[in-house]
Amino acid sequence: MWTLGGYRIIVNGDSGKPEPKVSEHFVLDGTESVFHYFGYGSPSRTLTGHLLDNPDDLDDLVTLCNTATPSTLVTDQGSEGDWIIMSIQYQRIVDIKRQKPVWRLTLELKQA
Repeated sequence: MWTLGGYRIIVNGDSGKPEPKVSEHFVLDGTESVFHYFGYGSPSRTLTGHLLDNPDDLDDLVTLCNTATPSTLVTDQGSEGDWIIMSIQYQRIVDIKRQKPVWRLTLELKQA
């Protein structure tokens, strides 16, 4: 069980990708491109999982996204630092064993 900003999420997938800042310039009458490296952006990761507990938790996560509030991510390996929710996709799924809604989530995060 992971938490983001104190909200419990059952995580099924965690992936990331580096984002170097590279520009490509096309030289007139040249045979090759010229690349310029400008550094790299903040680490990013994508979490997929489920939100089961309180139906209000989804609204709270959307508010964290809309306000770009840094939130602490705690995984099964401990604290991963503060992250900002860049986007959130959610889909309600049917679970006849539960009386509260179950949400399937995809969260795009950037390290704060």
